[in-house]
Amino acid sequence: MSGYAAEPALLDALSDAYVVLLSSSSAQLGATGNAMGAYHLKSEQAVQASGLAWTILRPCSFQSNVLRWRDQFHAGDVVRAPFSDTPTALIDPADIAEVAATALTQPGHAGQTYRLSGPEALSRPSRSRGSPRP
Repeated sequence: MSGYAAEPALLDALSDAYVVLLSSSSAQLGATGNAMGAYHLKSEQAVQASGLAWTILRPCSFQSNVLRWRDQFHAGDVVRAPFSDTPTALIDPADIAEVAATALTQPGHAGQTYRLSGPEALSRPSRSRGSPRP
C-alpha cells in the first residue's frame, strides 16, 4: 500500500520480488499539492525506480466505504457527504484483490498501471435511493 514510512527500506530489502502496489486513481493527476495524491504518486515513483518487476493498481472509490453511511441510513435514509452529485464508479475490494492476484500469477502485467473502477458511475443520491440498508 502507498504512503508508508517503511516503504523505501522494504523496496531496498527485496531482491527478486514482483511488486503489486495498491495506489489510487488520484495519482494519475500528478498533483503534488494534494496530500493524498502526493503520497500515492511518491510511492508509485519509488516502486517504478526500485528495479523490481511491478504492477500498479489505481482503484477509484471502494464500495466498502459506503458502510460509513450506515448510521445516517438508520437515522432516516439521508446521506450527508461531500461531492454528493459527483458520479463515482465504486469498486469492491474483492475485485481489486482479484486483479492483484491476476497480476501476480499471470504473465503480461509487469510494468503496467491499471485504473480500476466499478461497472457504472453513480451519484450518492442514486446509490442510496431504493437500495437496501447496509
